[in-house]
Amino acid sequence: DLGRRHAERAVALSRRQAASAAPEDRSARRDTAMSLFTLGFAAYHDGDLQTSESALREETALLEALHAEAPQDLRLAVSLAGGHWSLAGPLWGRSQLAEAVQHYERARGLQEEVLRASPVDRAARRQLAYTHESLGTLWSRTGDPRALGALRRALELRREMSRSDPRDADARLSAIAAQKSRLAAREVLKHAYNQEPAEKAALFRVVADIADESLV
Repeated sequence: DLGRRHAERAVALSRRQAASAAPEDRSARRDTAMSLFTLGFAAYHDGDLQTSESALREETALLEALHAEAPQDLRLAVSLAGGHWSLAGPLWGRSQLAEAVQHYERARGLQEEVLRASPVDRAARRQLAYTHESLGTLWSRTGDPRALGALRRALELRREMSRSDPRDADARLSAIAAQKSRLAAREVLKHAYNQEPAEKAALFRVVADIADESLV
């Protein structure tokens, strides 16, 4: 695949440049991280989950180090959040669900930090909606009641984007987000029926507490 080969060459080149750069040259490390992200993305879509995971782990490690040096850099924080969100994908694909959740939650925390500092950051708000949807979808597969809250929050974020800019294509996907919420509710209820009476009652209460007009 031409895109994959190009990404691999870009990683090799950026690593050489970073090795010869001055220690204070942050741009060389960011370029390497960007190349690794591109390789991880290409490998994921080729179905090579192991290579994707490896590249994205290295990318997020580089960005975490850069973020620790400059926590006020909101653009870097958004990139780091995107790296964690992307890394969760191959982990999920390889059934490493607990670790995938950890990376989604790290992405969510970073995105929320950016929005606290810059409430008008549309990229962070869009990413946060994606992260809640991903968490909700993953949790719904196992009947975890947290799925409902995550998907409802994703729907709220899309509606907020739609109100601020009706032309926003992602925001207009709120109908899809609502459908995901309904499907998650069904999965949780299906899971509840197989539980002991006490846990079953607790799960029913969770669905009742979270359910709103988006789930009916």
